[in-house]
Amino acid sequence: MIVEDAITRYIELRDAKAALKAKWSEENALIDKEMNQIEAQFLNKFNEEGSETVGSASGTAYKSTRFSAKVVDRDSWLKDIIDNENYQFIESRVNKTAVDEYIAANGAPPPGVTIVGETTVNIRRS
Repeated sequence: MIVEDAITRYIELRDAKAALKAKWSEENALIDKEMNQIEAQFLNKFNEEGSETVGSASGTAYKSTRFSAKVVDRDSWLKDIIDNENYQFIESRVNKTAVDEYIAANGAPPPGVTIVGETTVNIRRS
């Protein structure tokens, strides 16, 4: 391997990948915009007609409701979880920054947490 050639080629490939991604993002945004407009037209139709679905030989358009959940009062949420053993409301993942700080202060990860490292190669321009 010739280092100069490998680094040059890597940077060329990274630049080409970034250009493709930018072009894709631009074109995808146009497609998303048109799809959103069509969805809005169907939603207006459903609301005006009091319907939930409409079909054609090509497919079916239908209304659905998606919900999301957001913690707005962390203390009362955690209290309810602990008091009523509602542990199903918690996802098990650890805050990486907090673990990094804990290791810096204590020399080891918190109990029950394992650290996995990954060595990578990075290439930057001169």
